[in-house]
Amino acid sequence: MRADVRTRQRPRRVRATTLIKRLTRTGKNPEEVLRDAEAKAGEGAAGFPRLRACLDTPAAADNAAPDGTFVRGLEALLDGLAARLETA
Repeated sequence: MRADVRTRQRPRRVRATTLIKRLTRTGKNPEEVLRDAEAKAGEGAAGFPRLRACLDTPAAADNAAPDGTFVRGLEALLDGLAARLETA
């Protein structure tokens, strides 16, 4: 079973603005929070070269998931549900 799902992605500027607004509501400096999170992610990925390579992409700086991630996840979920229905 395959799903033909088209996802709409908001422009990068809108996603970044939304994230900054959310961080501002916490009362913390958004730029500082993002810098700290990026530093921690880099430290955690130090021993994993492929993960490190992903973090160095422009998409990672924009907090975006790799292309097709949603569709692959949805397909896996639907395949699992179909398999359960077949055995039930």
